[in-house]
Amino acid sequence: NAKLGNYRVEIKNEDSDELGTQNFKVTRYDLPNFSVTAKPDKTFYLPTDKQAEVVVNADYLFGKPVLRGKVRVVQESERRWNYQKQKYDVEEKQAFEGEVDAEGKFIAKINLSEELSDLGTNSWRRFEDLNFAAYFTDLTTNKTEQKRFDIRLTREPIHIYLVRNRYNENPNLPFTSYISTFYADGTPAVCDVSINSGGKKISTLKTNSLGAGKVKFDFPKQTDQNRFYFTITARDKNGQTGTFDENYYFDSNDGLNIETEKTIFKPGESVKINLLSSKKDAIVYVDIVKDWSVIETRFVKLNDGKGDLKIPYNPSFKGELTVAAYFPSEKEKEYYYSDDLVKDSLGIIYPEQQNLKLEAKFSNAVYKPNEEASVKFSVFDGIGKAVESALGVVVFDKAVEERARTDAAFGSYFSRFYSLLGYSKSFGGISVKDLNELDLSKPISDELQLAAEVMLANNYYYPQIYRTRFDRSEANSFYAEFFKKQFTPIEALLKKQYEKDYAHPTDENSLKQILSANGVNFDEVFDPWGQNYRANFTTEKTQNTVKFETAGTDKQFGTKDDFVVSTSSFEYFTPTGKAIDAAVKNYHEQSGKFIRDNEILKTELLKRNIDLDNLKDRWNRAYRIDFEVLRRNYVIRFYSNGANGNYEPNTYNSDDF
Repeated sequence: NAKLGNYRVEIKNEDSDELGTQNFKVTRYDLPNFSVTAKPDKTFYLPTDKQAEVVVNADYLFGKPVLRGKVRVVQESERRWNYQKQKYDVEEKQAFEGEVDAEGKFIAKINLSEELSDLGTNSWRRFEDLNFAAYFTDLTTNKTEQKRFDIRLTREPIHIYLVRNRYNENPNLPFTSYISTFYADGTPAVCDVSINSGGKKISTLKTNSLGAGKVKFDFPKQTDQNRFYFTITARDKNGQTGTFDENYYFDSNDGLNIETEKTIFKPGESVKINLLSSKKDAIVYVDIVKDWSVIETRFVKLNDGKGDLKIPYNPSFKGELTVAAYFPSEKEKEYYYSDDLVKDSLGIIYPEQQNLKLEAKFSNAVYKPNEEASVKFSVFDGIGKAVESALGVVVFDKAVEERARTDAAFGSYFSRFYSLLGYSKSFGGISVKDLNELDLSKPISDELQLAAEVMLANNYYYPQIYRTRFDRSEANSFYAEFFKKQFTPIEALLKKQYEKDYAHPTDENSLKQILSANGVNFDEVFDPWGQNYRANFTTEKTQNTVKFETAGTDKQFGTKDDFVVSTSSFEYFTPTGKAIDAAVKNYHEQSGKFIRDNEILKTELLKRNIDLDNLKDRWNRAYRIDFEVLRRNYVIRFYSNGANGNYEPNTYNSDDF
């Protein structure tokens, strides 16, 4: 008697720790007897295209076309399951309907002008998929089936993707990355690619038949010492183009690059590794890792920042592996999550058959009703040897398969097994499963090597390192109870003061004033070595933060053994935000309207002594105010461009908030 919809099963222990979850769907057992097909006349549409023609038809499951039918094609702006009403709530935009012709076909002519115009105004958006549903009613039975399909609108015919294996680059090391070029429908595009920065051509390459290319160049000298901006342009043989703008932050920390001579290795082959670092001399440790377990480890001494080694073949080298190189950083960690290692890693593979091969031979190709059918099953391992196995067999109606296909428009039941089967990583239609099933008696092409390199470029590994030296982290741990006993009351009274009137420390004077008013003399608070603490005040996006720091065992600030013992953060915009909320609510209660522009907002805030023109962020810049719509609500958002003052809506390292 369960209601239709999506369900979730959770397993927890007696401590309420989640041990596992699984999702499933309850749907109607209403089997179709025909399937619907909807095919647009193009796989994607450019700004020069104004109309799409979609052919809709249906075929009975036994293969004959449905010749009498009525079709309705609708564009869905939103679709969500209504659990109470047990049906989907659909918001429609365009709709087209009519009966099929003598061949059982209906053609919907869809105007794309408005959507293409909207796409053109958003420079950050490459494409947009319009969601449609085609409903086909068989007039002989009055049964209706549906087919969901998308129409892709794109700014450019070619999409460029940059595979980044790191997000900060050392400017003293070569830039190495992978560029892929695909047509907007996802098929690979063979292109001539150029990379330009500051109006100058930096590098060129050609992507292969899988759409893959590798680029490597030295960073040019430029005025911006913190970031490298560049533009990638791709052009195919027919003159179709695509562009992509990107930027990288430069990192002042030491860097390390690792390369192998190839990515796909055959059994018996050694692994040749080249290392390049901005640090001229260091002992670099190199691990071969499988499933986060080290199966081989070596070290090499850098000479003028370079090193190479050859790791002989090990019978344990099977399947997907990670090659990781690292050495300790001399720079102190800025945050608890910062790396204290200079490291790099990549993936390689020694193809290994991981899945069984199943064959099924039927006694006949076609069976009549009530006729007995026999099937012979055979199971083989990767080299074709028959193996004993457990076999599960399900017999089901083709109509069930069709219903499952239509219900799986938003995801497949079997997707949960993708990783186990080797489908979790792929590129250009090739997956790790395909690599593991390679015929190693044949040569491995350069194109396949590059596809594997792109696929495994971001293999990650972080080694577990145990040190015996006494460092600041050990001092922090050793005196943890001392710091906790000393600063828990201070943290509590700062929190209490903030909850009372939003007052909080933003400099040393305000800190001492708040503490003094609550009976604490900060000048008389000492660390385990008899020294005063230092309070550091920072703004981290929406919070003002005060960090109390000790000089450590050497009693001198600015040295390696300094560390933070307590941190308190305060939402500085909260009192202003509450005043804005109150002004918005009061305006609606009095007028029945909503504030949707700056002028009205400014007028209403002045009534609460807030001058919008003089309302600045923590870097004394005006906030960016957007009036948005979120589902059924009007929303007013205040944005800050962060410390650097640049508007960066789509940059990975953006400090906008």
